[in-house]
Amino acid sequence: MEFSAISSVIDIGGGPQDHSRLTRKRWPQIAGTLVELPLVSAAAPDILSEYSADGVAFEEGT
Repeated sequence: MEFSAISSVIDIGGGPQDHSRLTRKRWPQIAGTLVELPLVSAAAPDILSEYSADGVAFEEGT
């Protein structure tokens, strides 16, 4: 896949953040944003840290 023209992705309902994390690992120039429901949002920052998901921002959705 050719992702050179893509600068950011949004992972909606990302669960364990696999898509955002793996995208950043393969294409580090792509910024990621994870959008999760409030129920999951309390754990999201810890999970992002645990999986070294640098460059992935977090937003709480509804």
